[in-house]
Formats: sequence, C-alpha cells, structure tokens
Amino acid sequence: PTAGFAERVYFHQLRKGPDGKTIVAMVNRGFQGGRGIGYALRFPRDQFPCFTEWKMMGQGLYVVGTEPGNVNPVARETLRRENRLPMIAPGERKKYELEFQVLTGAEEIRSVEKEIQSLQEK
Repeated sequence: PTAGFAERVYFHQLRKGPDGKTIVAMVNRGFQGGRGIGYALRFPRDQFPCFTEWKMMGQGLYVVGTEPGNVNPVARETLRRENRLPMIAPGERKKYELEFQVLTGAEEIRSVEKEIQSLQEK
C-alpha cells in the first residue's frame, strides 16, 4: 500500500480463442511458500466485449477489480452521445455466461498461464 496513491483504471482489448471466449487471471505465486493461489475468469467476447481493470493501491484501501462488461464504465451521457449505450427492450431477454475458476496451486496456475499465452500468440 502507498500513501496518497490515486486510483487507476485501465481498459483492455482481450483476444479470443476459436470458441469465441477469452480468459483473464489474477494470481499470487508466493502464497503459502510458493504454492500459489488465484482465480481465472472465462467469458465470451461477444457478450462482454469490454474489460476494465481498476486498481487502488492506497494505504488503508488496497483493491483490484477485474470487470468484464458490455461497455466500459464511463459516463452514460458519453455512451449515449457516442451511440454505445446498450438498451434492452421491454420483454427482451439477454443471456450472459461467465465462468469463475479458483486456482489452488502452482499446477492450476501454470495451466491457466498456458491458456492465456495461447491467446496471445494468435
């Protein structure tokens, strides 16, 4: 934690695999003497075309947010003006898929890293 740290927001463009899905992960390799712990999120890029990383590394407030979304979290007025504000019609239904995986050791972390690397090579 850093005193006086200002929060930061990053918008990422994620690659997708042949199945149309992408993956992101947050890991701590040093947990329990190197055993490691973390999580991975998998989701279809067409359902969640935007991905936001929010970081606040301040003293007393230390958090990271990993947020798939259908838009980036900017002012609604901006989205409306740019014709990017998604709307759902009355009675319309939308289906969204999101897979959350807890990574409980170095082997699972390595497996997810390989999956991410395969997307980066495309």
